[in-house]
Amino acid sequence: MIWIFVIVGFLIAALLYHAMYTPLKTPLSPNPTIYAQELSQVYQARLTMNYGFFVNGKYFLKYAYLYVYVKERSQSAYNPEKRFVREMIWSFKDGKYDVELIYRLSQLVHKVLDSPYDSTIFICIPASNARRHEQRFKKFSEDICKLAGLQNGYEYVKVVSERSQSHLSDSREEPDWKSYIDIDEKKMVKKSVILFDDVLTSGKTYGSLKKYLEDKGIKVRCGVFLATVPGNEWLAC
Repeated sequence: MIWIFVIVGFLIAALLYHAMYTPLKTPLSPNPTIYAQELSQVYQARLTMNYGFFVNGKYFLKYAYLYVYVKERSQSAYNPEKRFVREMIWSFKDGKYDVELIYRLSQLVHKVLDSPYDSTIFICIPASNARRHEQRFKKFSEDICKLAGLQNGYEYVKVVSERSQSHLSDSREEPDWKSYIDIDEKKMVKKSVILFDDVLTSGKTYGSLKKYLEDKGIKVRCGVFLATVPGNEWLAC
């Protein structure tokens, strides 16, 4: 009898996995590169909004993502697809990305946002310092906003100091946004914002920035990420 429950449980888990991930067999971009063709074979998350509590239940966040990011030290890190996603994220952090990624992210934005898109401001969650922020997000923000039809908010947020890189720290201390960034409130107040970052981990950076902006009268519609770490993907509705 117990084997029946085990088999049924396995089948249910398999169905949930396939419902959450959709493998894209063809590239979305009109002139796919070899890289894009390789990327099209990687399992992509279901294009929908997710909801979940982060940082010990402090923030209830809405978010969407394309892939699951598995760190090198994980037992499954050497799976070819997971290694491909990990290397893609590393390249993105250095300001390098393929047009295919922009197309897929644009599709995700259109799936999770209600129209009109042109009234929504696209804001990249600031990197650890001004140099990294510009290298990673300046050109990218321009590209995604052109394709997705969003307002480019890159110039609305200036990094004026330095903070520790969140992925290198186990600390739950949140960024001191007041001393770390300078924002152009006049251009964002009473408007809606979509926040973006490469990887969603603990949610402390996203959640604290969301609260910081909303305390200033700026509505944050959701967060969009290239990837999330294992665990967050099971919070899908």
